[in-house]
Amino acid sequence: MDSCIRSFDGRTFYATDFNCCPHCGCTEIKKNGKTKGGRQRWICGGCHRTFTGRSGTVLFSSKLKPMQIKNMFSLLIDGSTLRQAGHMANVSLQTALLWRRKIEKVRRLREFPKLSGNIHVDETYVNVARSGDLSSKRGVSKNKLRIAVAVDDRGHCLAKVSGYGMPKIQESERDFESLVEKGSCVTHDDSNYGHAFSGCLETAVNSKDRNSHCLMNPVNRFCCQVQRIFAVHLRIHRSNVQKYLDTLCADYMSDREEFPEFLRENREKIFSSGIMLRRSDVYGYSATL
Repeated sequence: MDSCIRSFDGRTFYATDFNCCPHCGCTEIKKNGKTKGGRQRWICGGCHRTFTGRSGTVLFSSKLKPMQIKNMFSLLIDGSTLRQAGHMANVSLQTALLWRRKIEKVRRLREFPKLSGNIHVDETYVNVARSGDLSSKRGVSKNKLRIAVAVDDRGHCLAKVSGYGMPKIQESERDFESLVEKGSCVTHDDSNYGHAFSGCLETAVNSKDRNSHCLMNPVNRFCCQVQRIFAVHLRIHRSNVQKYLDTLCADYMSDREEFPEFLRENREKIFSSGIMLRRSDVYGYSATL
């Protein structure tokens, strides 16, 4: 269902007008006095339920002040750790974690577009232990988590958990076959991707050649951003890896030189998404590898 919010105040983090009732979707709504805090209340003519400016949003039931929400949201979007965000916003570590999960879930609900045009494909490996062993081994061992990555020239990207160790042909086909449009130009290293790019123009690059670094630069830069996640956020549990990757994909190719505008656009997308999340909704969600 589309968002019922017509306009949203980014200073107070309250909706100032609605298109329909966030409970039943009825358009017969009217003002119904104000709350004890002086906030506008509406009533629905269909279900006869009342709602306020935070009903139907991720801010529902939140007791945080607007400045706390703004500070914590800005830090979490910028990739800060939970302790940094909680300290600057003056909230507990559990509250900062709850808000990270809310942001991750709202972003994960949208579908990422298919890659097309000029596409660069690769894999990167991180030390996320399979059985609790945090020891780091040289090379691509079976204990290293494999992440399939791809970027195109339109600013779209892919980062998904693929498995452990070197990929098999069937695994490469599973990761890329349904996410790449036919007729695209795909550049990858000399690994065997099987029929993952059937119907596309493929260019295999020798990874040991010096010129390969120039040809694979777009995807190599994205791999560095993936690696940065695991350098900043230590000891990420393997069940949460895909959540961090989805957040990275949502932020990819954003103009960070205009950071205030970047934050404003994200606030509008998340707080006006029409998705209401309680604590039980957030912690009942889990990603599977």
